[in-house]
Amino acid sequence: PEQEQAQELYKLPFEQQRFVALQLRQAPPDKTPPSWTPPVPDDDDPAYIHYPVIEEAARILAQKNVVTRERFDRLSDAARQKAFTVAQVASEETLAKIRDALSETVEEGVDLEVFRAKVLESVGEGTFLSDAHMETVFRGGIQSAFSDGQMSVLKNPFVRGGFPYAAYEAIHDDRVRHDHLALEKHGIGGTNVYRIDDPVFETFRPPWDFNDRCSFIPLTVRQ
Repeated sequence: PEQEQAQELYKLPFEQQRFVALQLRQAPPDKTPPSWTPPVPDDDDPAYIHYPVIEEAARILAQKNVVTRERFDRLSDAARQKAFTVAQVASEETLAKIRDALSETVEEGVDLEVFRAKVLESVGEGTFLSDAHMETVFRGGIQSAFSDGQMSVLKNPFVRGGFPYAAYEAIHDDRVRHDHLALEKHGIGGTNVYRIDDPVFETFRPPWDFNDRCSFIPLTVRQ
């Protein structure tokens, strides 16, 4: 605080006061990481364990903005990361219920049948064209949520210094798309390893495409 700063400045020898005051005025903005305290288990449940990736995945998914597919396609890449949509579902109220069902499924335990039951209970029959459509929404939503949750943990001040890199992993089968496979050769030195804050990796962090099955693995410097 300025008042305490002035008091400390006054304690310095006179010949140093002007120099320090000048340096303070020219100092860059404070970049100290925000403080963070690990959650404390409830008193009545001392054995409770936190799973930060799961908790962050559920939280981020629940906070995504619901938009129609038409609006989603017009969004920038950055805006899409904060949006939720389902093809052929036009009602934002229905989209919100599907989003919430996905978030609850992530938090309680990933299970397609549980998700199906939650959706049908919330929005009723006829929302999806087929079981395959519901499974596509489930798999895409779950994978996206866990990717976001993992990135949120990796950006935490206590974690990010330990994992500055990530390896892009495509699925090597006859269904892999050539541009997904190509990302394994556009990293550092023609490898699949990227800086975790590389704009290319931030743009193409899996899943970044329809039915994307790719994944990424956080890496330490030694790895």
